[in-house]
Amino acid sequence: MRMTVHKRVIGLVVVWLLWLGYLALTDAGAFWISLVFVPIFGAITWVAIRSENIILQTFSVFMFVAHAIGATFFWLNRSKYGGSGFSSVGDFKFDLGEFFLIYVWVFAIYGTLVWCTRIWDAYAMPRHGAVSRFLQQTQSPVPAFRSSRTERVFDVLLVGFVVLFLVPLNIYMSANNIGTLGLLNDPLPYRLTGIMYYTRLYFGPLLILVLFGKSSRSWMLVSVILGYAVFAGLSSASRTVFLVSMFSVGYFAIVGRQKFRLAIISVIGLLGFILTGASRDYTYTSDFFVLSDAFTTALLFLLSGQISIFDMIGGIANRFYGAQDMILAYQFVLEDTWLALVHYFMSGGRADTIVPDLGHDLYDMDLQGTGLGVGLGTIAYLLILSHSNILVMPFAVLALAFLISAGNHLLYYALAKAVSSKLVLHSIASGPLRVVFGGFIGFSLYSSSINYFYGLVQLILMMLFIHFLLVSSRPSVSNNDS
Repeated sequence: MRMTVHKRVIGLVVVWLLWLGYLALTDAGAFWISLVFVPIFGAITWVAIRSENIILQTFSVFMFVAHAIGATFFWLNRSKYGGSGFSSVGDFKFDLGEFFLIYVWVFAIYGTLVWCTRIWDAYAMPRHGAVSRFLQQTQSPVPAFRSSRTERVFDVLLVGFVVLFLVPLNIYMSANNIGTLGLLNDPLPYRLTGIMYYTRLYFGPLLILVLFGKSSRSWMLVSVILGYAVFAGLSSASRTVFLVSMFSVGYFAIVGRQKFRLAIISVIGLLGFILTGASRDYTYTSDFFVLSDAFTTALLFLLSGQISIFDMIGGIANRFYGAQDMILAYQFVLEDTWLALVHYFMSGGRADTIVPDLGHDLYDMDLQGTGLGVGLGTIAYLLILSHSNILVMPFAVLALAFLISAGNHLLYYALAKAVSSKLVLHSIASGPLRVVFGGFIGFSLYSSSINYFYGLVQLILMMLFIHFLLVSSRPSVSNNDS
């Protein structure tokens, strides 16, 4: 196993060196960014990956993709950024020295965050046994026997759920502008708008993950899920919906080390990401959504050659709150940093606790009356607080590190209880659910959706409370009973 890891690391280093050679011949600025960022972010991320904290691991993977990889492509695509709009970089003039100065702060915040989280994990929150037992139980799980008949049942359930429920749901939502990025819809009773939105974004993909994990995982099912992901992305004009919908096939391809399948999924993922973004022009200008027309419009744009592989990779990396966020955050100076720090974490990561009007103050846009919005990641808000008042930095980082550590301990403890109580199947708790919940919590903290983190913590605490009530209500059996 260790030898395999070493070979993979060597392979990645070779690819990176070849990439550096290409950059040295084409763009000196991008060369220096990659030369400096990859080792620094890579070293910090490696420390995080070696921990048992799945939330920190998730957080760090996003950081590496957004900055070690994304910053280089951001610089390569610098001609597409200006002083205002969604591609705003404010007064930044793409000076390489200033860019590195901004990232000195990012390095400091990220490195301190990982270090503080490891300290919380090791000392402030000593392992209480549940994490250790859960890891021991799930490190080498015994493969569960799956009969072909059982797999066929889950195959049918998965296809039926996608075709008979999710596809009609997307058709209805797109026809009524529900959950379509940039468009407003008339409110529906009984919170149906929110229920449909979160069903498509979270609950649907989660159920697909569970069903796909118990199915035969055939190419037919992979095709169905990828086809649905493209359909959902076009229907919502949201690349996030597309990526979340196709998560299950990518996850099991990685876990199963199916390299060919993963390569196919990656190519389709890149194409689907572009198609979803390109379809927005049709979505915003059409009175009635027709999938075939949206697909045709997006396909023509793809075939026109107006977008390159650099645009694709850079666009995906920029979705993870990368260099553009850091540049905008560095230019904003906050006055009352201490009060803003308290309000930020107490409100669950609300943008206006740090920046009063995010669209106007950073992007120079008026988004009122539209369904569009802008947002920054948590590191960007910590950068604003730290750059405005360096004394705030350790307290802001400590607070975030505490949430990452506490969330991880609570997650492992809850899953360990679920496994020991047989509330969920062992294979699901140790695999997909662990990744999904850990990934969701990690991304919530990373994307400044801390309110989602608070909500999930409340849900876990409630489930644990119910668990302890059920356990305590069981009648005890004495050894003297016959």
